[in-house]
Amino acid sequence: MAGRFAFRGRHNDGFSRQPSVQQQLADTMFAPPGWAEAPAAGVEQTALPIPHTTIEGEYQAWMRTAEGESVFHLFCKRALEDVESGIRLSGKFLWELVRRQLRVNMNNDFHALVVRDAEAKHPELAGKFEKRKRTAT
Repeated sequence: MAGRFAFRGRHNDGFSRQPSVQQQLADTMFAPPGWAEAPAAGVEQTALPIPHTTIEGEYQAWMRTAEGESVFHLFCKRALEDVESGIRLSGKFLWELVRRQLRVNMNNDFHALVVRDAEAKHPELAGKFEKRKRTAT
């Protein structure tokens, strides 16, 4: 039994230069990378030092990328083909078809926004998608 733990304690000191998992967690748990130093004791912190981002903001940034443009173009193309064929449209289904065809990682939070923008760009798609009322921002 003692042989299984031969590298514990002082025997392992020279082999591992990486900090322990506990040390890594302690270093990042209370001060994640990029955060400012903690406020001095007794000073009230009024706001978290987290940049405020919304799904809408992330979506707009993604749409300005080449990947976002190609996803949107193919999504609209497939939707228009389905409307011409008389097929009922599901934004999520088209989203997954585009994901498989382009083989890219796509944020699932964006599919409803792509549907909204596709309807705005192509009036013939307006009202053709099954939708729910958006509750998140």
